[in-house]
Amino acid sequence: MGPGEHRPQDEQYWTPPWSTALFAGDLFEAIPFGDQPTTIHRAEDGKHFVGEVAFAYGLLTTPTCDMAEQRDEGQTAHPFRVLVPVLPLATVAKQAGAVANSVKLLRSRDPLHPYMYLPPLPGFLDGESVACLFRPSLVSDEMLVEPPRRVAQLQPEARRARGLLGKGRRRSQRAAAAGAR
Repeated sequence: MGPGEHRPQDEQYWTPPWSTALFAGDLFEAIPFGDQPTTIHRAEDGKHFVGEVAFAYGLLTTPTCDMAEQRDEGQTAHPFRVLVPVLPLATVAKQAGAVANSVKLLRSRDPLHPYMYLPPLPGFLDGESVACLFRPSLVSDEMLVEPPRRVAQLQPEARRARGLLGKGRRRSQRAAAAGAR
């Protein structure tokens, strides 16, 4: 998001999964983040949440255009995806002082670059959450498919707000969506 731009309204964030193709901004449940640091730092230590996260919801951040094979249509380019943990905003704010001091601003504009604000998603995310963009984890395509773990997808406006949907990515997404129909 550029200076002065505000994030979309809460009702413009989530949509039920509508395609078999994966897109940056898809939300998955029960993603292992066990390889993450486990040292707990005090809130005054800064803006990064570094507490333990064993399993959590995960937001797919692999660019959509990098997931589709460029040579053979319908094939994946590689078998791995990058996801970041999605944690309750209150939990992160309790530990990270910069987040606690900027909650109102985070709700309106995502000013803290290591985080992406995510509104509640009925049935899944009970309250406000944040995607911890600085804590990526690599998972296999197979893990996301069996059992099906995708619970929702970010709508294009929400993906665009954080740069998950750039010009090249929009073209790739339209092509993937056309192929999935």
